[in-house]
Amino acid sequence: MVCAWLAILLFLPSASPLPNIVLVIADDLGFGGVSWAPAGDLLTPALDALRQESVLLSSYYAYKYCSPSRASLLTGRFPYKTESTRNNLIPYSQEEGVNLNFTFLPQRLKAAGYATHGVGKWHQGLWSLPFTPTRRGFDSFRGYLAGGQDHFTQDSFGECGCAQKDMWGDGAVNATGENTYNAFRFTARAVEVIEATAAAGAPLFLYVALQNVHAPIEADPSFSRLYPNIKYNLRRNWNAMVSTMDSSVGNITAALKKAGMWENTVLWWASDNGSPVQVGGTNFPLRGSKGSNWEGGVRVPAMVGGGLVPPAQRGTARGGLVHVSDIYATALALAGLPPADGAWAPVDGLNVWDYVSGAAPASPRALIVHEHNLFDGPPSHGALRSGDLKLVIQAEPSADWYGVSSAGNFCPPESGTQKFPTQCSIAAPCMFNVTADPEERVDLAASRPADVAALTALFRSFDAEHHPPAAAPKRSNAACCNASAANGGFLAPWG
Repeated sequence: MVCAWLAILLFLPSASPLPNIVLVIADDLGFGGVSWAPAGDLLTPALDALRQESVLLSSYYAYKYCSPSRASLLTGRFPYKTESTRNNLIPYSQEEGVNLNFTFLPQRLKAAGYATHGVGKWHQGLWSLPFTPTRRGFDSFRGYLAGGQDHFTQDSFGECGCAQKDMWGDGAVNATGENTYNAFRFTARAVEVIEATAAAGAPLFLYVALQNVHAPIEADPSFSRLYPNIKYNLRRNWNAMVSTMDSSVGNITAALKKAGMWENTVLWWASDNGSPVQVGGTNFPLRGSKGSNWEGGVRVPAMVGGGLVPPAQRGTARGGLVHVSDIYATALALAGLPPADGAWAPVDGLNVWDYVSGAAPASPRALIVHEHNLFDGPPSHGALRSGDLKLVIQAEPSADWYGVSSAGNFCPPESGTQKFPTQCSIAAPCMFNVTADPEERVDLAASRPADVAALTALFRSFDAEHHPPAAAPKRSNAACCNASAANGGFLAPWG
């Protein structure tokens, strides 16, 4: 009998190696910022090729601006549960970061044996070392700590009240590659990590948070020259920034293939929020802009590729709901780990791998809490989607369809003329069927009051969930500037 069992065990398939998980996040790339969008004139050969190997997520949602969206990805929580929804962790002289009670995704994967590496934009807290990347699970990190910088010079936005550069490495200032366009540095570092991890043989978690196409709208001339027929300088540079981001994606995927890692990789590419139409970009044909809960602010391009995507699913599109928080739960499931991390705020992310890979016919997600704001007191306000219906229960800015009358649907138009009307309110919510009406042109609130009441009750049921403290923490401009002075003029923690 023992011999019989031994024979069975000998022929059982060995456990599959842990998959490599690679996340490439574009910054401020709106729904219209891809070559396959309506009226697109973008040159993105790497993304076009990746799309043929991937599952396009055509109803993928993030938060309306940067830091909360990334916090949702890294914690698996709806953004409203994180401190960054108060003010996007701006200014960065505030003594604040995403709560340390949350266990970030790289911490979880590192405990499972992954090599964990981060590149690019952090924007999750910097005032004290415990909030910085290598204290939150990354074996290495090369990039910048705050929410944005000059692409060429690495000058920060000066929100501590003094001039600073922002270049951070593994727990300290790292000025390697100073005055180099940051997308080039970030991509080179990502390729370096891939090559080193392949040699070491460990499963890889790689988080590449590019700054393109976030303001300032600056492009390297080598990419601006791809658009000689565009005379409008802002639009030409924005397009060039998209093509630069595309080049980064191409170099990263090529490195994974060259290293022999692609077949055991899941690569998730997405934007963090919609385009800010005041600066440049396009969410056409969706309504609104970054900073709003209109579809143009929260519905963004995304796809899942890599060799682990079944061949039958490559080149297909899935229209079911997927949220940025689902990346957390899905990555952990791929690594054989449960989503719960023991924090007091339950995980909201769902494992969507069966849906993406074609094993399940429908997405497990039916609900997205876009925003649930209690910072300025009750009643709660924000936006929520349940099934086909979306409730907007606060005043929303940028309530227009930008770019419809401008060449190439670019925002802002060459004339510079823009309207920024506000629509909806707490007292008079709006409701849309965003499946039938993704452009949010028909407000159904007046004709369907029972649905508005039901969605409002559902929205208010989240009042009892965890929310960060309403009071903003103190600012320490002097301490922030003193730490920069002590670090050669570079932004650094001071707490």
